[in-house]
Amino acid sequence: MMKSMTAAMAAMLLMAAVPGSAPAATVGDLAWMAGAWVSDAGDEWNEESWSDPRGGVMIGHSLSGAGDKAQAFEFLMLQPGTD
Repeated sequence: MMKSMTAAMAAMLLMAAVPGSAPAATVGDLAWMAGAWVSDAGDEWNEESWSDPRGGVMIGHSLSGAGDKAQAFEFLMLQPGTD
């Protein structure tokens, strides 16, 4: 869930600029996401890591689970686009 929220928030930030009102957001504006993010809630855990922006993209991956068992993983790439 955390990975989906992070990716959705990043997408909204990249699309937030209204044409003509301000400079368009770039992947570099999301540099604050670089590094490791960890969430523990009881037995459930989520880990997410993001690269520094480079070449106009950021690469991320996440792993979540409960106890000593992984339950889901995801690989993500943020890049400028229209979708």
